[in-house]
Amino acid sequence: MAPPPELIDDAITEILLRLPPDDPSCLQRAALVCKSWRRVLSDPAFLRRYRAFRQIPPPLLGFLRPFYGGTGRPVLGFVPLTPFRPRLSDDIRSGGWVVDCRHGRALLLSSSTSPGGERRADMIVWDPMTGDRRRLRDPGFPFKVHTAAVLCAAAGCSHLGCHGGPFHVVFVFSNATDWFTRACVYSSETAAWSAPASLDLIDVFFVTGRQGVLVGEAFYFLRVRGILQYDLARHCLLAIEFPAYMNSNTILMEAEGDRLGVACMSGTNLYLHYREVSPDGIARWTQPRVINLVTVTTLGSIFPTSYRTCLMGFAKGGTLIFLSTGTGHYMFDLKSMQFKKIGDRGAFTYVYPYMSFYIPVQTQTLTNARTLNPMNARTQPYPYEHLRETEPADP
Repeated sequence: MAPPPELIDDAITEILLRLPPDDPSCLQRAALVCKSWRRVLSDPAFLRRYRAFRQIPPPLLGFLRPFYGGTGRPVLGFVPLTPFRPRLSDDIRSGGWVVDCRHGRALLLSSSTSPGGERRADMIVWDPMTGDRRRLRDPGFPFKVHTAAVLCAAAGCSHLGCHGGPFHVVFVFSNATDWFTRACVYSSETAAWSAPASLDLIDVFFVTGRQGVLVGEAFYFLRVRGILQYDLARHCLLAIEFPAYMNSNTILMEAEGDRLGVACMSGTNLYLHYREVSPDGIARWTQPRVINLVTVTTLGSIFPTSYRTCLMGFAKGGTLIFLSTGTGHYMFDLKSMQFKKIGDRGAFTYVYPYMSFYIPVQTQTLTNARTLNPMNARTQPYPYEHLRETEPADP
């Protein structure tokens, strides 16, 4: 009996486009079927079409979390939720606190003090998928407290698979002289910082270490007594008041409909506020949506009354909330009302979700058995090896 005719590449592409993006092992197994399937999966054009075909947020591959190493300095770790594992080189592990993760990049920040008493900010922008990293020069402004955020700067980018393009870093800080709040922006295309925007906001602890939120053309950062907005287009700062009921157990989040959201925990009640903007430009906070976490799950034992439930972060447009209880760390889905345990109690305090499309396939230059062995998919360091570029020199 004659063998069946081989499928043409167009037919193979149509089949592979329909594999689930949130299960990279499906694509790994597909790459092992035959050379023609592997060739299609290795084509950068397929990667672009796959992202465009899906038109959904990139899947959550895992999350970055800082912890203290034996030296007392912060060490970066990665908690996987899929087979993807980034390569954590020594300079990345010890690169400082992770302060942001967005558009396929992570931002690491540390500060040091010169012999003259001046503080400087040391930052690394790192792509966990390709391994590329860039060290940023110090902004050159005196500061006492600070935070930062990273975002893709490619014109017209859908942010479904940002790798290797231009980026911006927003650095927000306050000095010890006038305590004004300021913000400046680094551009990877010019390798330079902008002049700072300034806001007369006298607040010693003006910003917290929680992750900032990008909504539309503005970044939002959590302050002890409110919210700080940085408008990317107009390069200006604005102070925003909290909703009526807030406490220190609060995080900002991106909400569906391109809205700013605020989540707050009180006991086992989760309060969700959303900022609505009317057609005439008037912004207001909605009445809170209140979810009692004990009543929506049969796992009531995960909320011991002797331990405070703390918010740790969010993902997927505010539909996933990360929280810590007396029995461990959990991921709570606001749509399905389901919990998933992601770690033991005390392992970390904040989480920074890493979302990206992940297609672990054989590349044109890697043809060894380790790449093709599905048992090694958990340790394959660079699934986008063919997209890597020469590491840029320090500016």
